[in-house]
Amino acid sequence: MPYVESNGCNYHYLIEGDGPPLFMLHGIIQSGDEFRRAGWVDALSKLRTLILVDLPGHGKSSRPEEQAPYEIESIAAGVLAIAGKHRYARFDYFGFSLGGRVGFELAARHPEFVGKLRVAAQHARPPSDESRLPRLIGLFRSGKLQAMERGMGIRPEPGSKTVNDPVAMERAIQALTTWRGAEDVVDKFTMPVLCVSGADDPAFDRARATAAQIPGVKWHPLEGVDHNGAFYGVEAWSSVVTDFLVH
Repeated sequence: MPYVESNGCNYHYLIEGDGPPLFMLHGIIQSGDEFRRAGWVDALSKLRTLILVDLPGHGKSSRPEEQAPYEIESIAAGVLAIAGKHRYARFDYFGFSLGGRVGFELAARHPEFVGKLRVAAQHARPPSDESRLPRLIGLFRSGKLQAMERGMGIRPEPGSKTVNDPVAMERAIQALTTWRGAEDVVDKFTMPVLCVSGADDPAFDRARATAAQIPGVKWHPLEGVDHNGAFYGVEAWSSVVTDFLVH
C-alpha cells in the first residue's frame, strides 16, 4: 500500500485509472475508498489517473495525537508531498466537503500546482463560526460515530465498531476551526473551477456566494439534494464533472 509521511501524518492513498492526475479528497468520517463505493472511480478512471487520499485520522492514514497534522494547511502540504513523490508538477483536484476546503487552500496558496478545481458541497469562508462543528464534536463524544457511519452506508472491518476513530474525528473538527479560509482570494483564481452544491445543504447559500466571486466559475446547483447527496448522487450528475474535465 502506498504511503507518504508529511507534517506528522502518514498518508495512505490509492492510485487508479489512466490519464492526467486527479487528486480526490473526501469529507469528514469518509475515506478515499468512498469514491470507489459511490461510483466516482468507475465514472472518472478512464479520463484521469485518480489519487484517492485518506485524510489524517481517516481510513488507513495514521491518527496523529497532535492537532496540527489535521489542519487544512497541513493537509494541503500532504497532497503536495504525494504529488512530489510521483512527480506530478500539476494536477486536477476533486474535493468534497472537508476535501473541498483543502482544494480551496491549494488553489489560493499553491495555484501553480492546480490545473482544474472541482469542489462539491463547500464554501471558502473561515469555518470558525459554523454552529454545526461543535454539534459534530458533541456527536463524536457521545458515541454516535457508528450510527453516523452506518447512516452513510460506511461499514467497518470485521471486529471493529467504527471505520474511524472518534478522537481523531474530534481533532479534525477542532483543527478545521483554525482555517483562515480563502474567500478573500478566490476572485484571483485563474484555473477553471466547478462548484457543485445540493440546494438542501445548509451551506448552500455560502457555497453559492463563494462561487459567485470566482472568475469564469461553472456553478451547478443540485435541486432536492442535501450535503451528502452531492457526493453519492453520481449517476445523476457525473456527466457534469466529466464534461468539465474534458473541455
